[in-house]
Amino acid sequence: MRYRKVGDRYKVYTLRIMSNDQRKKSTFRIVNGLAASSKEGAISFESIDEPDYFVRQTEDGRIVLDKRGDSLEFAESATFWLRSANALPGNDRFCSFQSFSDKNMFIREKDFKLEMGSGDTIRFKRESTFKVDRGNWEDDDI
Repeated sequence: MRYRKVGDRYKVYTLRIMSNDQRKKSTFRIVNGLAASSKEGAISFESIDEPDYFVRQTEDGRIVLDKRGDSLEFAESATFWLRSANALPGNDRFCSFQSFSDKNMFIREKDFKLEMGSGDTIRFKRESTFKVDRGNWEDDDI
């Protein structure tokens, strides 16, 4: 779930994945990273609604939901680094998700869609900052 301040209020955004031309609201469990399960801070997002389906990045920067593959390429595209929030450094209630394979790229929300992006503007920092419900985390060690 993502919060963005609008005036004196916060707007709530939920993650939506496009699948078969239908919008599907989904909730994800944060698990140890598929490509680096032993490394602290490496995470993957597994669908609660469709177990064994993971959020991953494509080569053109889109965020998609795909069935788990056995390749190293799939594991790396479905792994992200949990980082301090780009827009709110030091606030541990918010975070950003950095690409495992490209340290310059972060998950961001732009025009109500998730995609990979990079930048140093205030707008980009806000678009790439998320609030996570820690109650859904598989491991307290992540």
